[in-house]
Amino acid sequence: HTKEVNKEAFLKWLVADLKEANTNRANYPWILINDHRPLYSSTAPDREVRESLEEIFFEYGVDISMNGHTHNYERSWPTYKDKTDQSNLNPKATIYVVTGAAGSKEMHTPFLEPQTKWSAFRSNSFGYTRLNVYNASHIHWQQVQTDPTDFR
Repeated sequence: HTKEVNKEAFLKWLVADLKEANTNRANYPWILINDHRPLYSSTAPDREVRESLEEIFFEYGVDISMNGHTHNYERSWPTYKDKTDQSNLNPKATIYVVTGAAGSKEMHTPFLEPQTKWSAFRSNSFGYTRLNVYNASHIHWQQVQTDPTDFR
């Protein structure tokens, strides 16, 4: 949970890696990012991380950003700068997924605010994520609920 990182070096590496990934989209059509702190989350968005990464994700065509940190599940519509057209058909921006529903001794992180326009779905149930990449135009994302909240 620390932010101790050489930010400049990290961003330089990330941009170089995304540039390289975009040169090979014919063989690897999807760009997926996995990191810890969510750029978009109804419960704990990291504004500093969003300010550092959102423009880069948009410019280099990141398809999906998967995050944890909060103990719930939330999937956004394709979103850029808090705006979305609420369509997953030929998405024009990154889809952000908080997949922190595997559980914690702290239980779930509650949703205290009304659902925003960029939030497509959210759940406070324990579960896990399945991702199947079928081809260059189709991914199937599934959140599997496993929630007995009784831990006896």
